[in-house]
Amino acid sequence: MPQDFDADVAVIGYGPTGVVGALTLAQQGARVIAFERDKEIYSRARAVTVNDWTLRIFQSLGIGERIEKVIDPQRALR
Repeated sequence: MPQDFDADVAVIGYGPTGVVGALTLAQQGARVIAFERDKEIYSRARAVTVNDWTLRIFQSLGIGERIEKVIDPQRALR
């Protein structure tokens, strides 16, 4: 059954890149809709590492503190 959606941007795939893309666009005023084929949360990590640049992006989106609470810093990767 077809559905109509009123959005400026459609994000296909709601993994780490889709989430950041949708959030970035929404904070800039775009009306965003995201589509994800999986109905359940993916049980394995999609992003294996979060580097300094990625963390700065999360901070600029206002979610840096929330992300820092759930990541496990791996100093050996530095």
